[in-house]
Amino acid sequence: MDYIPPMAIVGLERGVRYERNGLELAIRKVLEPLGGIARFVHEGDRVLIKPNLVAPGSPNSGVCTHPLFVRAVCDIVAERNPARIHVGDLPGYNYLGQTRRCLDESGLAEALAGGPARIVHFEGAFDRIPGERFRTYRYIDLTREVTEADVVISLPKLKTHRLTSFTGAVKNIFGCVSYGTRERIHKIGDYREFCDGIVDIYGYIRPALTIADMVRVQEGNGPCTGTPLDVGIILASADGVAVDSVGQFLLGFKPGEVLTTVLAHERGLGEIDLDIIRVAGPEDWRESRVAARRPSRFYSWAYFRLPKPIFKPVAAFARVKPVFASKRCDLCGLCLENCPGQALSVEKKTVRRDTKACRLCFGCVLWCPRGAAVPRWDAVSIGSKLMSEKYLR
Repeated sequence: MDYIPPMAIVGLERGVRYERNGLELAIRKVLEPLGGIARFVHEGDRVLIKPNLVAPGSPNSGVCTHPLFVRAVCDIVAERNPARIHVGDLPGYNYLGQTRRCLDESGLAEALAGGPARIVHFEGAFDRIPGERFRTYRYIDLTREVTEADVVISLPKLKTHRLTSFTGAVKNIFGCVSYGTRERIHKIGDYREFCDGIVDIYGYIRPALTIADMVRVQEGNGPCTGTPLDVGIILASADGVAVDSVGQFLLGFKPGEVLTTVLAHERGLGEIDLDIIRVAGPEDWRESRVAARRPSRFYSWAYFRLPKPIFKPVAAFARVKPVFASKRCDLCGLCLENCPGQALSVEKKTVRRDTKACRLCFGCVLWCPRGAAVPRWDAVSIGSKLMSEKYLR
């Protein structure tokens, strides 16, 4: 029998529903061929669990990793007696500064209440990582929760994506960096460099374990404005790239179609060949393939095919930033003391932001006890935000 490297094993379970006991059994089953959770988590470890919390989507919308899925993983990890279990993510562009809303409306806050895990907020707590190992960045601002963790477990929601066609294990790690870091790569105007930037971050973090929620996904214009699609599958592997490759096949993508996955493989970060990947599950697992609707090409074209003299001014206009309402502010100084870029000061009894020093970490929005610091979107983004709201239920 040919030797199959451990990193090329993907556990697969199908016929899964969002029911707490059933989810836990299914997750244990996909972990068995990998050596169980004991292979990844040891007593005293500091564990970070990273779901997809891109928007305040309801549990049934297929937008976020399902709250019962996250809770089941936390309960399994807790059996290893880790020093701590933290759960966190930074929402997408339209919902920056609204992590609490995302936690509440996704059901994650309620699902984790009373459990072994603590919810953490990424805003404001970032370490600057120099870019010697990166192809795209001079530096990234990475959440301190990653740098302080012994084990990172990624819980992506595999679904279609209107910019990259597909989002899964590799792109889920994009939520570990600040908005300032994400903004730079979103506004580069080149598709390959954009995907390279995503792979830079995944390669630096390289989660120890990926457990993917494919029970209900999005098809069409995901990740937030698509249509829910029931697939009923869970995947798990130490190789997130292999998880994405199997997930893409199951959603109807052709081999090599998703650039982030191809680039990650080229860098030696994981396997993409389904003839090499060992899928530990039903022998006829390939018959579970569905023809998920693809995203509209308009969004990707607008981002990556517009001439740069047109794209750059438009991209520079589109941004979200923290602003300060002076009538609410009592000048307590909490935001000034904690700002990692030392970008805030007080002038004429009003908090001012140095746009060049600001890292766009949105810590000031999180810390402000009076709600004086709030995110403000440009007019185009407000329209996009309003449009997305109707898809989140």
